[in-house]
Amino acid sequence: MTWEQQFHAIKAVSPTASLEMRKPGDWYVNSRMEHAEGNCCLVGDYGNGISPQHAVENHWKLYGNGKPFRTGDGAWLRWNGFMWEKSERPLA
Repeated sequence: MTWEQQFHAIKAVSPTASLEMRKPGDWYVNSRMEHAEGNCCLVGDYGNGISPQHAVENHWKLYGNGKPFRTGDGAWLRWNGFMWEKSERPLA
């Protein structure tokens, strides 16, 4: 997938996702996506990079890797290599 296709897939599960620039050469993907950290905590990581493309590709490594994550509306999803599918919250 191209980085643009990845960003569209991210926006499909997090419609308010956006590309933000902190300063020239410092971009990140702002989205409402979280992954489980152990049994108790949810962590929201942001893809970072020197360009919009690098930020999206970094974000995709965090959430498009097939591991379950939670969306802003509480649904648990994972990328199955073709599309998003429902998932259960992972156990540690």
